[in-house]
Amino acid sequence: MQIWVFPKIRNIAPRYAQKSFSPESYQNRLQVIVAPDKPDALWINQDAYFWLGNFEKGKTTTYQIQKQGNGVYAFVIEGKTQIAQEALNKRDALGVWETDNFEIEFQENTQILLIEVPMQI
Repeated sequence: MQIWVFPKIRNIAPRYAQKSFSPESYQNRLQVIVAPDKPDALWINQDAYFWLGNFEKGKTTTYQIQKQGNGVYAFVIEGKTQIAQEALNKRDALGVWETDNFEIEFQENTQILLIEVPMQI
């Protein structure tokens, strides 16, 4: 999967980093993996946050928007879930914005990626 995000500040020196996250760190919870201000995540030059989670069937979680004005692109890597009354299956995606938080219900064992980004550049 390749994901591109517009930078917050242009013409700065490029950076590269990689990090491993243990599967236990995102079992039945969302683990931040990319963020501008979280020490356990890879740094990004944008008010963007990437979260990864593996959830068992029947679990639910609430996602809290990190920065006002951001929206979330939710991508189901594997499994089946429901977000904002919309059913999503493997490889489905949904955009959520103009809210402070939203519920995610997992109807099968599911791996999900949430990408929170500014809605205006």
